[in-house]
Amino acid sequence: MRVFKALPILVFAVSACTVPTGTTTGPAANTPVAPVTWKEGTPRATRNYDITECELGGRGLDFSATEEQLAAATASVPQAQVATFVKRCLAARGYTQTELPVCTSSQVEQGTLQQLPEFLPPLSSVKCVVVGRGFVV
Repeated sequence: MRVFKALPILVFAVSACTVPTGTTTGPAANTPVAPVTWKEGTPRATRNYDITECELGGRGLDFSATEEQLAAATASVPQAQVATFVKRCLAARGYTQTELPVCTSSQVEQGTLQQLPEFLPPLSSVKCVVVGRGFVV
């Protein structure tokens, strides 16, 4: 079986990285933040493909890998090594990896919620993210 059947799981695992992972410092201290991978004007499908390809590459695999190969590589390659590779791989493709504040309910009410747009808008237009739903502009 080809890894294509396993890709939704891998893409989901990558998109699961958008859960709040930390807090900001300074005036907005204790504000939850979420990591994002962004490249203005990029179609979501292209972004997902690039992330998946970089994730596979970080494990020494490509899209021809089987589920068994993917499982073995995931278990044997240190996550820190994969993360470093993915960061470099995505940067080489022009993506920015950053953190954005998680939206409060009042920010969602005051802004315009963008649910999974086809193309990513300018990062500067994004005020905050709604984990698992989109972002507010």
